[in-house]
Amino acid sequence: MNYLGVHPKIYTRIVRFNAIKNILDHAAFDGNLTTLALDFGFYDSSHFIADFKAFSGVTPHNYLKTIPLNLVVKDF
Repeated sequence: MNYLGVHPKIYTRIVRFNAIKNILDHAAFDGNLTTLALDFGFYDSSHFIADFKAFSGVTPHNYLKTIPLNLVVKDF
């Protein structure tokens, strides 16, 4: 059996953070951070913000400011 070297709870937090970050990075996000937090099993937005900041160093709101806008140009 292989060992990862982290407690299962921390591993779960890492996986959950990566899943949320992927949603934010790939523009599959509707803009409601509270709904996103609840969808991923956080008790409330403050727990989500604390967890996100623990892994990324910034709040989810500030992280979103660093992502370039994906503009879609429509043909008329």
